[in-house]
Amino acid sequence: MTDILKEKHQLFVTFMSFHEELLKTQVKTMQHLIAIIPFQKLNGINAAEKLNHGESLISSQNFLLEDKDVEHVFDQLLPVIKKYHPSDDLNRLEDLYDKRRINLRTLAIATVQHDVHTFKNLGEKYDLPDHFLEKVSELLASPYLELCSEFFMKAIAANKWNRHTCPVCGNHPRMGSTNDLQNRRLLWCHVCSTEWEFELTTCPFCLNDDPKSIKYIFPPDHSAHRIDACDNCNHYIKIIDAAMTSTQSNFTIDYLSTFPLDVIAIQNGYHL
Repeated sequence: MTDILKEKHQLFVTFMSFHEELLKTQVKTMQHLIAIIPFQKLNGINAAEKLNHGESLISSQNFLLEDKDVEHVFDQLLPVIKKYHPSDDLNRLEDLYDKRRINLRTLAIATVQHDVHTFKNLGEKYDLPDHFLEKVSELLASPYLELCSEFFMKAIAANKWNRHTCPVCGNHPRMGSTNDLQNRRLLWCHVCSTEWEFELTTCPFCLNDDPKSIKYIFPPDHSAHRIDACDNCNHYIKIIDAAMTSTQSNFTIDYLSTFPLDVIAIQNGYHL
């Protein structure tokens, strides 16, 4: 094995170890939140009405986490992130948090609102990269949003949401599965783990449905995974071909284990 292959292998091992610890920490955080958050308040949401109007279910108005709850999430995640991804940006954010100069709940809500201006303004104010704040905000909001996804699972299935963004948090999908025999595709949200059905051959980013500009990239190992890429917007999504596997897919595990596909997609000029 060459030095380059060894380096790539070690990178993949580190990537998987980080996310394994991260997932375990998020599960513990969810167990804490479900015991203290008044999720019954979500019963006041008319899920059918919102879904029928194309509105995602969670917004800043029903974001039930208080400041102390978001801070608890951050306190649990911080040691894991520092262990694998120490950086000056992370140290700066921790210092701002310790001095109560930045409100973490504001960050988490920005994920729900898809408010890029919040990341930009806070980034400029505190000399932190926008994309760094955006990723941190996803990690802060994810445990709560995943619990909300479980809460609304039946309502989503009953109302047959068929849009290109997540019915719970409004984010774009990162992975999906297809069954060409059933002319069916499921999409998966990496932020809250919601699954929903969508058109088989339409780009879930720009809604392009021209088959000539939809590209399929297959990995060299002939696995059940592939890349569906759009030449109209240059975005891509990772796909599991259900007809090529006999095992039940776990999107979270498959999303992480197919990290090499992300590398291939980027090398071909596509991005998320």
